[in-house]
Amino acid sequence: MKDTSFAIHPGTKKKLEGTDYRDIGNLVSYTIKDNGSLIGYCEKGFVRIFFYKADIVRVMMDPKKEPVVSSSHALVAEPTTADVEVKERDSYILMETSKLTVHLQKVPFRVRITDGEGRTCFGKRKRDGAQCYR
Repeated sequence: MKDTSFAIHPGTKKKLEGTDYRDIGNLVSYTIKDNGSLIGYCEKGFVRIFFYKADIVRVMMDPKKEPVVSSSHALVAEPTTADVEVKERDSYILMETSKLTVHLQKVPFRVRITDGEGRTCFGKRKRDGAQCYR
C-alpha cells in the first residue's frame, strides 16, 4: 500500500538538514466550499481541510496542485455533512464544529486542532513549529 499523503512536520527551520521537508510558506488566499471545506493556496503548496463529521477532520497538503479528495487508508468512513462555522480574523481562520476547532495561522501557515475542551489534538503546544510537506 503506497502512502500518498504529505507529512506535516513540526520542525522550526525552512528546510531541515538531512531531509526533504520544506515549509509550505504563508497562506496567500483561500476558498470556502459549500460543504464547509477550505482550499488554501500557500506560497509553496496547496491545502485542503474538510470534516468527515463533527469530530473527524482531514488535512491534506500538496506542493504542486490542489489535493484531490479520494479514499483514505486511515479512514473507513465516508464524509458526511458537518455543520462547520468559519470565522476569519486578521492573522488566522477558525473552522469550528460542535466537537473540534481548526486554527489556521496565516503567516506563516500553521495548523492546530483543539477539542471541545480546548485541548490541543494536533499542532505545537508551547512553541511555534513549521508546517511542512515532504
